[in-house]
This record gives sequence, structure tokens and C-alpha cells, in this order.
Amino acid sequence: CLLNWGWLAGLTYLADVDPCARIMNEGNMIPRGVYDVRPLRAWYLDDVLTKQPTLFARQLTWNLFPQLDRLIALRNPRPVFEDADLRTRYFALDWSTYHTGAGSVNGELDLIGYDLAPGRSVAAGDTISVTLIWRVDQTPDYAYQGYVHLVQPDNPAAKIATHDAAPADLPFILPDDSPETLATDHWRAGDLVVGRTYMLTIPAETPPGDYALITGMYRWLEADGFQAVPHTGAAGDAVSALALGVVTVAD
Repeated sequence: CLLNWGWLAGLTYLADVDPCARIMNEGNMIPRGVYDVRPLRAWYLDDVLTKQPTLFARQLTWNLFPQLDRLIALRNPRPVFEDADLRTRYFALDWSTYHTGAGSVNGELDLIGYDLAPGRSVAAGDTISVTLIWRVDQTPDYAYQGYVHLVQPDNPAAKIATHDAAPADLPFILPDDSPETLATDHWRAGDLVVGRTYMLTIPAETPPGDYALITGMYRWLEADGFQAVPHTGAAGDAVSALALGVVTVAD
């Protein structure tokens, strides 16, 4: 299917494929204060993840909002055609790094997917990147700290590689949004958040084998260190962290 951005309804005919997105006009770019674009952008991001289009038509008249820009960039977009009259470029999108997520943080934030690159088979010394995508059920009361850890499969406390940082580093509305709006206690119900990319370098001395990749959030208290928050796994059970599958360090 075709994912387009801008007023490109005619491309449905030209490309001879059905459009993926429910929103196909410049309304996505209405400035803050004129209209609430957050739900529109959440719907659009949801369409991208649901349909997983392999062809993206980008009209160069418009800029992509930051979270869409990251989501497309993670697809390793490859230009395949350019229409000079419509000022439109077509990109092939690669979904091989995307995985469906499951579980929630404190009943507030649902993990709906994540990107893992370069893949699940790596070598000692390699760096892997993990980008988490969340759906907001309700606004959290606190600004959570997030993390992605590579650990021993039978002992989450035995950490091989870690990266702890705030869950978001991109604005929802405009590039000049203040950093405070990125904290989880500013997320709103219905938001779909393409989070920061966590980078984990596997130590060169790591023995070959299978390791568990996990994620989650916690509260950071200046005086008392961190405080755990409840997590719910894919099966609805209480867990200490959300599972992102296995990463194999090759021999």
C-alpha cells in the first residue's frame, strides 16, 4: 500500500495501489493554537504501524513532524522514484527491524512495538539500537526514567549492557517545544510516542550465547535513588520488566 504525506490523492491512481493512511491532507501541519494536531498525528503514526507500508510518497512541500520523521528513518528508506511536477519522492521502506511489543508500565503506558537493529544475532563488541513505541492509556503522574538492558536470561540483575535515559527525546508538536513537554507526566491519553533510541554496546569479552533484552521504567528520586513501578507482561502477569526477546552473541 501507499503511505503519502500532503494533498496527494491523485497518487492513488498514479501508483495503482490503495492508500494506507486515513489522513491525507495538510491538516497534519496545522500550527499549534489553530487546531489540536496531536490526535491527528497519533492516528497517522498508528496507520503506519498497522499497515506497515512498503512505499512512502513524500511531497517535498511539507516537513515531517519529528516522530513521523524518526519512524520513517527507522525503515531505512530507499528512494525509488521522483516526480518533479508534484515535487514528490517515493521511498521503499524496510520493516525487517520492527517487532510487535506487549505489556504495560503501571497500567498507563502500553508497549506496542519496537525497532531492533542490526538484528538479533550480533558479535561481541557490536552496538545494538532499540527504539520503543508506546501508546498512552492515561497520563502518568510522574516523569519516569526508561531503560533497555541486555541481561543473563535467568538473572535480570546480571547485566551485560545497559542504557538508562528518559523515554522520549522528540517533541509531539513543534521542534521548539520545551524539553519539559517530553517527560512522561506530560504525555496525554491517546498519544502514540516514538521514543528515544537506546544504544547498547556489547562488551568485547562477552561469552557467546543467548541473552535477554528487557525494557521498563522507574521513578528516579534524588534523595532515595530509584523506585520501581508495576509492570504487566504479555500474559497479564506482574513482571519486573518487559521482554523484548532474545539477542544471540555469536561465537
